[in-house]
Parts: sequence; structure tokens; C-alpha cells
Amino acid sequence: SGDIDNYSPRYQTMLKIGEVAIGYGYAFNSNFSLGLSVRNTFVSNGTLETSKMSMLSLTGATLAGHRLKLDNLKTRRMAPGLKAGLQYLSDNKRFGIGATFRSSVDLEIEGEDQISGQTSLSYLAARNAVEDLKNAGHENVPNTEEVKGTHQFTGAPPSINSSLPEQYELSAYYEFVKNHRIHLGYTHTRYSNNKSLEINGHLSVPDLGIESELPSIPLNWKNMNNYRLGYSNTSFQGITFRGGYVLTDQVTSSDYSYATMSAPGLGHTFVLGVGVDINHHLSFDIAGE
Repeated sequence: SGDIDNYSPRYQTMLKIGEVAIGYGYAFNSNFSLGLSVRNTFVSNGTLETSKMSMLSLTGATLAGHRLKLDNLKTRRMAPGLKAGLQYLSDNKRFGIGATFRSSVDLEIEGEDQISGQTSLSYLAARNAVEDLKNAGHENVPNTEEVKGTHQFTGAPPSINSSLPEQYELSAYYEFVKNHRIHLGYTHTRYSNNKSLEINGHLSVPDLGIESELPSIPLNWKNMNNYRLGYSNTSFQGITFRGGYVLTDQVTSSDYSYATMSAPGLGHTFVLGVGVDINHHLSFDIAGE
């Protein structure tokens, strides 16, 4: 009996990401058009919490099995990004193709709250930690019995450096029979640039007299490729039925997978939707995946 939260490890990443953009579009003629926008991206009220990360190095001492929680994360500094697109539409409107480019956006996210948590060391882990501290040249190193057990750690509000990667997209449709369209799309996102999640800050374990920088979290992501296939039917006046499938290849490294991030493997998404025309300028659309 008791509170299940006391026994179940908690993993979560919650980042509220918003974007504000101003754009301009220009139609060269009835076939070609161009769009361009400048965008600012920001993060608010974010949380990164993990139980039992693989290891934490404190001034040469490896303390395993700790809890780490970064709360009230928000954007401290951001770089503006660009998004551009080019579209072609045939004279009979039965074929269209478009390409877009989205530049990368660098973010520095800071936390408002102090870091706090605990680490628990077995006798073997404590012995290794003591040896690491001595090998690193530290004086007044506590003995194994003092290091063994549960210890609280604290730290100043941290910051995190990350980026939203650049993206390339190509999409097209073809109306092979009147009111029946097939849609194809491909998106390439350069997540391979995200080698690690850089966490800037310091930790201290007061009762052991240890202080150290926060470790970065290795990612080693791969580029993400999305392959899309869709179908739309406008046979019914004022109503459009839609369906689609998306295949996403593996992004997360199998060697560096975490419970707070996507599982390493392929992604399969199925989508169904319907749209209703209210008038010539307004429609209501709903979809589920």
C-alpha cells in the first residue's frame, strides 16, 4: 500500500514551444508563387525531469542513480529563423508541386528554480567514487562508509543550449480522376546536428563537500526523413474526405535512448480527416491520427 509515485520512477520532458512569424507572399503569374517569412521561436514553462540517469560525474566521482529535475525553463536567448517556399500550379489545377526550406534556430533556455535532488550509492559505487576523487587529486576525501547511502544535491538555476534544425520539404498532388487526388510528400530534417543537450550549471553535494559542472546529455541523433502518401475526395458538394499515411525513419540513437525522448525505431502514422466548406472563403476541417 502507499503512494505509487514513491515506487515508480518519473520521466518527463514538457516544453511549450511557440513561434511568431511575419511573412510575405508573391504570385509571379497563375502558375508560380513564392513565400518568405521571418520567425522567432520561444520556450515557456518547460520541465525536464528524469530518475536514475545513467551517471553523473562530480569532480571525477561517478555517482549513479540520481534524480534530476529542471523546472520553469524558458527562453533566454534565441536567433531568428527564415522559412521560404516556392509553388507551381498547372493551368488546369490538376497538378501542383511545392518546396519549402526552414532554417535552423539556436536556443538558449534557462531555468528559474534551483536544482535539487538526491543520489543513492551502493557500497561498490561509493568505493569507486572515493577512488575517483583520490585519483583526481582531491584532499580530505571522505571514506567509503561516509559516501555510501543517499545524499542530497543542489545547484544554481541551469541553462540549456539546443537548436531546432533546418528542414527541407517537397510535396505534390495529382488529380488522376475528377475530384480524386493523390498526394505525395517528403521531408528531411537535419537532427544529426543535435549531438548533445548541453546543460550549463553546477551541482554540489554539501555533506560530501563535492562540487562539479552539470554533465551534458549525449544524443547522437540521426537525420529524420518523413515519407507521406495521401488521398482526398471532393465528390460530395462542399465536403472533402481525406486519408493518409506517414513513414518516419529512426532518429533517436539506439545507444543513447531515454524515456523522455522518442523511442528508437520507425514511426507509422495514419490520418483520417474531413472538411466542410462554410462559404467560398471559409471552411471547417477536422482530422485525427
